[in-house]
Amino acid sequence: GKSGSDAMKLNPKFRVQPEEHGFTLLEVLVVVLIVGILATGFAISWDNFVSFQALRNAENLLYNALEEAKANAVRDSINWQVSFREKDDISQWAVHPTERSPVTADWQNLNTRVRILDTDINPKDLNYTTFYYNKKTGEYRMQFNHRGNANGQLGRITVGVRRGGGAVRCVIVSTLIGATRTAQDAKCK
Repeated sequence: GKSGSDAMKLNPKFRVQPEEHGFTLLEVLVVVLIVGILATGFAISWDNFVSFQALRNAENLLYNALEEAKANAVRDSINWQVSFREKDDISQWAVHPTERSPVTADWQNLNTRVRILDTDINPKDLNYTTFYYNKKTGEYRMQFNHRGNANGQLGRITVGVRRGGGAVRCVIVSTLIGATRTAQDAKCK
């Protein structure tokens, strides 16, 4: 007789089918497409998140700068100010006595994702920043006297995301006694 293995070779019922391994090209392409779509969505969301955080951080830095100038004015019994400007596509601020112009060491940079919003800097912007603007120096300023009170024009400094996005943040000096507060979006316009 024939052995069991010979019977399997001859009888089609016992024939072993070759195993298929791996994925088809179509399956691989579909997975790559789905991963690409998800990665793009994540990258856009992450970029928006980072920009929003930079905007919030800028608002805090500007608020603290105004409070620092106010405290320095009271401490030193002289007028202090915060100056703001855009230089080489970087928004900057400086805290210094009003009797002198800010020197290079005074200027601090905001995150490059953030910019000051105003028609004096960009004609396409609305007039969101309302602090005194010196056209000659290209700087905004807010001054505080020896009592910590606003010295001159009240107003606000407004910042937004440099590359699009409608979110804005601002710091407002709203009373003659130097009350400072923050606001966002429609309350900054």
